[in-house]
Amino acid sequence: MLAQLWNDVKGNFKWDVIKAIVAICGIGGLISGALAAVLRWWLVLPNTIKLFLAVWAVSVTILTLLWRLNARLIALTPRLEFVSQRSDGTGYKKPGNDTAIVIPFLNRSRWWHAALPESLGVAAHIEFFDEAGSQIEATYPAMWLNEPYCRISFPIGEVKELILALTGEPIRPFSEWRVPECHTQSGKVKDVIQAHERGEMLSLKFLTNKSATLTAAVHVVARGYAYKRHYKVYCEANEPGAEVTNWPM
Repeated sequence: MLAQLWNDVKGNFKWDVIKAIVAICGIGGLISGALAAVLRWWLVLPNTIKLFLAVWAVSVTILTLLWRLNARLIALTPRLEFVSQRSDGTGYKKPGNDTAIVIPFLNRSRWWHAALPESLGVAAHIEFFDEAGSQIEATYPAMWLNEPYCRISFPIGEVKELILALTGEPIRPFSEWRVPECHTQSGKVKDVIQAHERGEMLSLKFLTNKSATLTAAVHVVARGYAYKRHYKVYCEANEPGAEVTNWPM
């Protein structure tokens, strides 16, 4: 029973917050100790408990404020998912018969940053470049897996997956990889035909027929938050995938 309770506590968002607070208080203590050493040994000034506590309190307050202002998502390693298009044409879900390269994002706090508030709407767009650095395609906005809309809520502790590119099953040559672009948000529709009639159908853009390796500039944004990172995307039939890159140098 105690072991189960311990596992439940460790997997809870509050546990992440508690760990962050403990770490911040510890760092505040180190700052106060360092100041006490400077006053005592270098400046030969007397130390007092009040001064020590005042420095600790100020340090903890500043570090907590920085922790909260530095709220962010955690980008995980890109991976492959088997997906299919929703019957109403508004997005993709898993499992399915098509293959998608996705970037998972985790909304969880660490001792050096907070998680994004669940009330924020998170959206993304992606720009694709060939090996020469010329832009060949862009999505405004991009699609999230298992989401019918482009702007999503991000519950604490959950993972959401951004679709970089997808192709059929079996995995097709690089010339047949596509990227989905989100539909408008005027409302859900009942089926694919109605989606086409109302212009709600998401669009599928072919990435390229020139190169099997692309660079994707991924932008994830919310109010007060912006993430940008470049990924090398391999649209190959043998080993498709993606990895973080430092391009452009």
